[in-house]
Amino acid sequence: MNPLEHELAYPWPDVPALGTAAVLRPGLHWVRMRLPFALDHINLWLLDDEIDGVRGWTIVDCG
Repeated sequence: MNPLEHELAYPWPDVPALGTAAVLRPGLHWVRMRLPFALDHINLWLLDDEIDGVRGWTIVDCG
């Protein structure tokens, strides 16, 4: 383990189960998606969005 890891402050104590979304605040969701590789998951951020009156989502992958 990284000796500096204990110094990190995580704002959410629990992570969402793989394939599910956690609502962080209205309009912002955190999704962990499973991957079939050594890198076993990614984090996606879902933002409520609206274009020309049509509601939807913007999905952000910061990786």
